[in-house]
Amino acid sequence: MAVAAQQALRTPERTPAPPVTLEQASPVTANEGHLRLSWKPEGEVPDLSFELERSLNADFREVALRKVGADRASYVSGLREGENYFRVRAVTAAGDAGPWSEALVVRVDYPSRRQVFILMAVGAVLLIATVLLILAGHARRRGAREG
Repeated sequence: MAVAAQQALRTPERTPAPPVTLEQASPVTANEGHLRLSWKPEGEVPDLSFELERSLNADFREVALRKVGADRASYVSGLREGENYFRVRAVTAAGDAGPWSEALVVRVDYPSRRQVFILMAVGAVLLIATVLLILAGHARRRGAREG
């Protein structure tokens, strides 16, 4: 009993990492291929850091992105079209990791190529019309001065 008491005095009690909650509600749609994620721990522990993971699989068997740091938010870009899964967990200064958050599903739907080409064509027509109107106005103004 005396040995156990001495060991308890020598070994400081480690505070476990709290659970973490992503502040976005699943599913999220990101049509531009980027988004800002934020999270908060369900309790305050000094010197927490966080691990953020992204995967294309709901079971996270292949992790495409892993970020570690003290920030409670992250801007993520370069998302692939389809479903992307995110999760986060807290890690104490002693290296004890808490449980993973519930996965957040982010659906990325880029505009179709057809829609992009239509918008580019409309933009080109508007550009050409603007240039022609400017040139026509300049020619009229020049003709009125000379006449």
